[in-house]
Amino acid sequence: MNDLISIPSSHLKYLMHGYKIRLEEIDKAIETLRKEREEIVEIVSSVDGSELGINHGVVHSFTEDNGYSNNMSWFAKAKFILKKAGKPLTTSQIVDEILSYEQGIERNLATRNISSILGVKSNEGKEIDRFKIEGKDQKFGLK
Repeated sequence: MNDLISIPSSHLKYLMHGYKIRLEEIDKAIETLRKEREEIVEIVSSVDGSELGINHGVVHSFTEDNGYSNNMSWFAKAKFILKKAGKPLTTSQIVDEILSYEQGIERNLATRNISSILGVKSNEGKEIDRFKIEGKDQKFGLK
């Protein structure tokens, strides 16, 4: 279908403005989907240990002298923090510690992933215990 439409030059600026707005909307939608995809990939790899093997950006890895690495799964990071603390911690406390190692991580992303994986792992009852504390708060600790 190669039908040509004739648009008066006086109307062209309105059409271009509309296209620019639409492109901005599309870019926002793509960014939202990219973030959601990253969250899902992280959850999948933290739960079953698999990696989906798709990298859309260069991530510089590092390993601290104490063994912490930004390449660890969310679950491995949580276990590292809990082992270091030697006591049960809330999700917020665990995320605070992770952010002290990796300042570039979005707090909301880290909180959602840590909360999700610790909930799953505590329900499995193998490596993580869940402790209810006052109100809605809960702490997680190593078995």
